[in-house]
Amino acid sequence: MTVRRLPPVELRSVENHDPARRQVRVPDGTRWLVERAPADSPDGSVQFLVNVPPGVFSPPPHIHPEATDSYEVLEGAFTVKVDGNSHTLKKGEKLDVPPRTVHTLANRSGAEALVRNVHQPANRLDEFVAHADRLMRARKLTKIKDLRVPILFSMLTLEYPDTLIPDPPVRAGGVAPTGGRRRVACSGAEERGRE
Repeated sequence: MTVRRLPPVELRSVENHDPARRQVRVPDGTRWLVERAPADSPDGSVQFLVNVPPGVFSPPPHIHPEATDSYEVLEGAFTVKVDGNSHTLKKGEKLDVPPRTVHTLANRSGAEALVRNVHQPANRLDEFVAHADRLMRARKLTKIKDLRVPILFSMLTLEYPDTLIPDPPVRAGGVAPTGGRRRVACSGAEERGRE
C-alpha cells in the first residue's frame, strides 16, 4: 500500500451539503452522505463524504470482491487497516485498497475525521448503505453495542455478496467454518471456538 499526498482541498462537513441528499447515520455515530451516485459517475463508482467520530472502529474486517475502495482524508486523521497493517492517513493523504483485500477502518484520533470514500465500481454499495439505513431506522437502532446490529449486517451481506464480504465470511446460519471448528461472532467479547 502506498499513501499518496494530495493537493489541499476545501474543508467540508456532511452538514454543509444539500439536506435533500441522502445522509445515513450509523449507530457508532459515523455519518455517510452520497456525494456522487453511480448513475452520475462516468466510471460507475459511488462517492461518499464520511464524518467519522473519534474512537470509531468499524466496520468489521471485510473485502469488496471486485471494487477498489479509496479513502482520501479531507480533515483530521483516519486509520485504514489493510491485511493486518495499519495506515494512518492525515489531511491530504489517500489510500487505495485493491479488490479482494481484507480491510477495516478506525478513527484513533481525538477529533472527528472527514473522509471521501470512493468505491469503483460501485457494485451496489449505495444500495447496501441505503438498505442498512432503512433497516436501522425501522428498528430504531441507535447504539453500536445493540446485538441486533451485527445480526442485521450479517443478513445484509448475504443479500449483497457482490458488494461486501465479511472476513471470515458469513455462511448460512451465521457461522463460518474455521479449520474443522466453528467460530461464533460475539459482539464486544472474545471469539470462542466451539466444537
